[in-house]
This record gives sequence, structure tokens and C-alpha cells, in this order.
Amino acid sequence: MGQGTTDPGVLFNPRSRSVRWAGFAGARIRPGTISSRDRTGMGDCILMDLRKGFFAVSDSSNRFPTASRRFLRKLVQGLEGLPSPDPNEEMSTKAFEEYSGKVIEISEAALQTIPYTESCTFTGILVTKAEGGVKGILFHTGDSRLYEVDREKRASRNMTPSNFLMVGKSKSFYQVEEIDIPTDAIFILATDGVVDLSSEDRVERHESLVDYACRYPVEELPDRLVEEIDRQQATTDDLVIVALDPGQLRTSDTTILLGGTEEREESRYRNQCSRDVYEDSYVPIREQSSKRECALYVE
Repeated sequence: MGQGTTDPGVLFNPRSRSVRWAGFAGARIRPGTISSRDRTGMGDCILMDLRKGFFAVSDSSNRFPTASRRFLRKLVQGLEGLPSPDPNEEMSTKAFEEYSGKVIEISEAALQTIPYTESCTFTGILVTKAEGGVKGILFHTGDSRLYEVDREKRASRNMTPSNFLMVGKSKSFYQVEEIDIPTDAIFILATDGVVDLSSEDRVERHESLVDYACRYPVEELPDRLVEEIDRQQATTDDLVIVALDPGQLRTSDTTILLGGTEEREESRYRNQCSRDVYEDSYVPIREQSSKRECALYVE
């Protein structure tokens, strides 16, 4: 924030179902036109645990669209007992290793409890400040994505290879890593609907991600990317996107779950939109905590 500017905190747009925290993070959910024909709910879900600095996306099947939200909530509940890192202080190397070990242990224990019928993908990153810079604990299983975008070099890479392991069908994550986060890095987490994003000349998401990350504030990226995908594609898959700037890490006493809804919840949301109940504007998210029909859960 600029000098003399007050941080408005975490904001939510109930019409677009989008979250923004200026300078730090943004998120957006958007049901696809494919699943909307079947009317099966919104299986993609976002987690923003702003107490712990944990950000994740998950995608469950049309048969059990709430599985993604149930798993992410279970992770939140498991991590509640851990202290929240202070973004203004650096953890020692030893403290980070101990903290990382506990986070991984809790996350793997949550994975063990998920039944076979509640399968979903999972890609998440916990960000914290430690000796030597910003560090992350990366989790991944399935085909959701974590892109690292370097705005200085105008380059990006997918850090999470697609695989056939799923929460509920596997008792271990495909990928668990401690990573050093570059100073200029932007992270973009997305479910597989992001493959609908292409550049003008060929299907290549990296070019478009870099272009948008260099052109817009990080909190606007999810909205801008969804708008571009919808412009390019007539038929789309469900999609959730989270963007964050780890170097601007902040904490809040807010935990956000957005998505992972049954069809009756999605139907209420569509009906409210058709009646213009929701304004297309951003307001403090705490004022929206009761809007379950927007697929928003604030804890």
C-alpha cells in the first residue's frame, strides 16, 4: 500500500464470487458451461487460510462435488492447533524444519481419513518467512496446477506435474516439497479448467500467465484470467484460480472456503443473480460471512 493509504483488508464480490486483498492475493470461482448443462454443482474449491498463509485449490467429481470442500475444511481443522507464523518475523532454519514437519504430518493424517468415494485433486502451498527469505511447503496430487511466474524474467513454469493419484484414492500425496521462493515470484494456483487459456497464436498458457501477471495487480489476476478464458472459449470447464505474491505475505484471522457446492446451492446462487440481489462490487468479507448461497464459507 502507498504512504498514507489504509489497507481495506480482505474484500469479497458476491456477484462474481471473487476475493481480493490489495497487493497480496486474489481468488475467483467460476462454474463451467459443461457442468452447468448437467446441473451437478460446483466441484472446484478454494482455500485461503490467512491465519497460516496456506492457499490451495481442489477439484472433485460431479458425483460428489462437495468432496473438495470437505477435504480442505479437514485440513483447516487439523492445522488449527499449530501457531500462526508472524509475517513480520523470520523463523530460524530449525524452527521452520520443525514447523514444516508438523504441517506435513497433519496434512498426511487428514489424507488418510478421506474415503474412496470422496476423491478430489489437491494442490496447495503454505508460505512463511524464514532465514534466507520466503519459504513454502508445497503439496500436490492430481491434475490441478501451481504456476510460478517470474515477472522480472517474464517467464513461468508449472511446478506440479499432472498424475493419476487422487485424495481418497491414495494414502499419500504425489508431491510434498519444501521450497525456497524467489523474491519476484508470483504464484497462480488453478484447477484443470485453466487449460482453456491460450495465447493468440498457439495453446500456451505460460505466455498468457506471464503477460497478465506483468500487466495487472496480483489481486486482479484471477478475475482477469477468467474473463480472458471466457472470451476465448464458448464451452468451458469449472475453474478456480488463486493468485498471490509471497513477498507481500500478510496474515488475518480469516479462513475462506469458496466453492465445492451441491447443485441446490448453485441453483440458489443463480436465482439470486437473476433477481439482481448481489451487487457487482467489493465489500469487507466479514460482512459476507453468512452468504452460504454464494458458496462462501468464512471461519
